[in-house]
Amino acid sequence: MINYEENTNGYLDITFGPVWDYIPITRTFIDAFLLVHLVEKTDIAKVVTAASELLENAVKHANNDGIRIKITKIINSNCVELIVFNSTTKNDFLQLEKVIYEANNVDNTLEYYVNKIRKSCNRADGSAGLGIPRIRHESGIKLNISFFEGNDNGGIVEIRGVFNIVEEILN
Repeated sequence: MINYEENTNGYLDITFGPVWDYIPITRTFIDAFLLVHLVEKTDIAKVVTAASELLENAVKHANNDGIRIKITKIINSNCVELIVFNSTTKNDFLQLEKVIYEANNVDNTLEYYVNKIRKSCNRADGSAGLGIPRIRHESGIKLNISFFEGNDNGGIVEIRGVFNIVEEILN
């Protein structure tokens, strides 16, 4: 049975296997969904970029199929909620939790992002680690992260952010 959402002006809910090729397709759906709601193009770019960065993290760290992204236009508000879910290990969750905590607590997001870019040049693991700092700087949002225990030292990580958007008015 389909569970219909309450208190929304619409939502987009996509689940896919951890394949990089699905990220651009998902970006296109998100862009179109936000255009339906007459969201201003700069705000669309912020939401789509954040979604893309979070999906890239999800694909990189998923230990099972089933990456899920949900975008909701909250009723009677100028807010769009973005949620990404994926399977991961407890250790990967704890590392991501630290990154999000750090990003949420900086005063100067540009300086933070630039410092992360500089440090990424010296990383030996091949991962730039710039997704969360980029989201924090370019969108200004603070992300929330939760972990739902599964088995075998794994579970589901949920990353959530709420964007204040400007709705375009048609003449």
